[in-house]
Amino acid sequence: MTPRDKASQSLEILAPGLCAAFANIFEECRAIAREEAQKTQVANSGREEFLTPEELCEWLKIKPGQLAMLIGSGEIKPTKIGQLNRFARTHLEEWLKSKVKGCDDAKPGLRKVK
Repeated sequence: MTPRDKASQSLEILAPGLCAAFANIFEECRAIAREEAQKTQVANSGREEFLTPEELCEWLKIKPGQLAMLIGSGEIKPTKIGQLNRFARTHLEEWLKSKVKGCDDAKPGLRKVK
């Protein structure tokens, strides 16, 4: 039995309700600490996430030919990294938001697109 288990067992004997309350508080503190660590990690990363054409097709659930049409029409602009095309996720999310309109009029789960 570990020292922590012994201490927990002693506390349960002395104050049964108190042990459960401390356990709940401890779990809440751990959850808050995890959330803060994730926020800090995201804020400190400062790196843009880029998608490959294949990843973008999978994310948008479109065929490569449809992606080529979107690029050709200028709706989606790739970033050239050497000879490779990559797509910034934040720009794509903004593009999608600009394409979605009339959501209030649509049925739940459906969106009208320009």
